[in-house]
Amino acid sequence: MRVIIKGGEGRASEVEAVLDTGFSEYLSLPHGLIDALLLPYLRTDDAILSDGSVVDCSVHEATVVWDGQERVIPVHSSTTGEALIGMSLLLGQLVTLPVVNGGTVTITTIP
Repeated sequence: MRVIIKGGEGRASEVEAVLDTGFSEYLSLPHGLIDALLLPYLRTDDAILSDGSVVDCSVHEATVVWDGQERVIPVHSSTTGEALIGMSLLLGQLVTLPVVNGGTVTITTIP
């Protein structure tokens, strides 16, 4: 999925992100992109990875264009190098996920 992320000093980037149903937060971005967008630091959180290990994760603030509207959200720094969309960003949305090679994920707002 493509998502537009806005940061400091008018910087913005359209990013290809993967939907991660095991990620409970909003969005995770590679640290290099967080730096490039000048996203302000908020805090450090513990993150539990899929293998059960716990790592420190910096949390930053960004504006994301989601469902046609700008939303200010926390963004976690990713150690995987991928942008991940988490379940908190999907709250209030209907996600259709065909489980086939090349299937198209659709996200629509629940009325």
